[in-house]
Amino acid sequence: MSRVDERHPLHLLVPRADARRIPRAILCHVCARTLPVGSFLRMRMDPQSLDACDLPSDLQIFVEAPALCMVHMSQLLHGSARIRTRDEYLAFARLARLAGELCGTYARSPENSTIGSMTWNVQPVLSADDLKGYLAEISHMQGLPLMRVVATVTGDGHASPMETLWHLVFTCPTSLGGIELGEIRENEPLGIPRHLVHRLAHSSMRPDFFWPRLQVAVEYQGEAFHGSAPGHQTLVEDSNRIQDYAALGITCLTITYEDTRTTAAMERCIERILIAAERRVGRTAVARSRAALKDDLGRRRRSLLIATLCPSSRCIS
Repeated sequence: MSRVDERHPLHLLVPRADARRIPRAILCHVCARTLPVGSFLRMRMDPQSLDACDLPSDLQIFVEAPALCMVHMSQLLHGSARIRTRDEYLAFARLARLAGELCGTYARSPENSTIGSMTWNVQPVLSADDLKGYLAEISHMQGLPLMRVVATVTGDGHASPMETLWHLVFTCPTSLGGIELGEIRENEPLGIPRHLVHRLAHSSMRPDFFWPRLQVAVEYQGEAFHGSAPGHQTLVEDSNRIQDYAALGITCLTITYEDTRTTAAMERCIERILIAAERRVGRTAVARSRAALKDDLGRRRRSLLIATLCPSSRCIS
């Protein structure tokens, strides 16, 4: 449980200004408009815990649902949907980081999201479609325009902050730090021909990123992927997967934390992906992505993405 004091106030949503509370450890936000169904979740409280705090045993406590929480975070960051300045882009990046976590299968430490420990293999508490649907039901709220921009680039099922980072790089427009490599499928099973199912090391393949038009797959390999597998076992698994992809006519490239931690390393990695794509579809087909890779604004914004989403070496994923 996080502590509550003047430096770490409890945020409360109230319907009108005169419902605010005086204690400095409580920060009230006025929201007079009617919110959609599902905006709040009721907490399951232990009656004994309530009694120990001199609270009624039948007290009902509600917390903001993830989608509404995202909208209010957008308000606190004072972002803008124009995303022209550095601060406006940082607001976008921080919201995209949170959206990736809520829609993903990992959780950062609530005490220290930058260098704290990670929790893996958790159930997502939100989906990209649900977030977009919720935002479509509300209007005239500060922070909403920026949140809608974030929702358009949010993906589902990422297993680590690094996957979320690469998702943004692969799918965002150049102005947001992306390279726009075209239609992409993420964490979706490949259609393996029936006559090959029993001839491969894997009966199913689910690459982190796959471009059907390019027949190129990318997998991020880190702690969340390998877990505690012994070194030899890991090498065998990696080899089998690469060979299975090759048997399906797919070029698979693997990326690691070292490919991600600096702008230069990331650009070298992207260049390898573009070279593999060129062999399939020619230079003209990836010319737009190559131009995005060299774009000065895009490069600066990828650097900010890395700084925002790339965890420290203590929690490499």
